[in-house]
Amino acid sequence: MPGACEVFNEAEETLDEYDKALLATSPLSKEKAKPKRAPLPAKLPRVEVIIDLSEGEKVSDYCQSALH
Repeated sequence: MPGACEVFNEAEETLDEYDKALLATSPLSKEKAKPKRAPLPAKLPRVEVIIDLSEGEKVSDYCQSALH
């Protein structure tokens, strides 16, 4: 579609000098977000639970091949 790239340029054209200066000086914060919860206390016991499937359940229902 000829001229389509000019249709969406009104935002850039309406920026005044204040807006341009603000966009040039405002750093975008890319800091890692802090976790919302505190970690679990180290004194709590850790239990590893392994749940194994039977051989019949280790087959994909979709393609009938082994799960991968």
